[in-house]
Amino acid sequence: MVGASKERGFTLAEVLVALGILGLLLAGLLGAVSAGLFRLSWVETEEAILGLLQDQLEIVRALPPEALKEPGEFPIYDHSHRLMNHPRGEGRVKVEEYGEQSLDLRKVTASIEWREGSRNRHLSLSTVIWIGEKK
Repeated sequence: MVGASKERGFTLAEVLVALGILGLLLAGLLGAVSAGLFRLSWVETEEAILGLLQDQLEIVRALPPEALKEPGEFPIYDHSHRLMNHPRGEGRVKVEEYGEQSLDLRKVTASIEWREGSRNRHLSLSTVIWIGEKK
């Protein structure tokens, strides 16, 4: 058999198709990893902000009842510097009357708004505090 060769291997077309499929799989994997890393970053930011909001509510709870008699709003002080990565943020604590006035209840809401990329973000926590006289 002259001229008949039995070479083994892949044709150029087969190699290109395999590389194309591999490229598509890697692009999908890269997209999933990127989305996961972005979500992890958001969870870390959210955890730091929720911790700061909880701290602020505890500070307000520790105040003497007469300090909460009048409703009002004041800025959050970030004493732990947990939001140093988000200098474009603003935090407020709002104290307002809650329910009937005779119950001496106050609703306290700590909230933070900030800009992350092109999106505005907002997180808040609320609690109700009784400021009546101890018996």
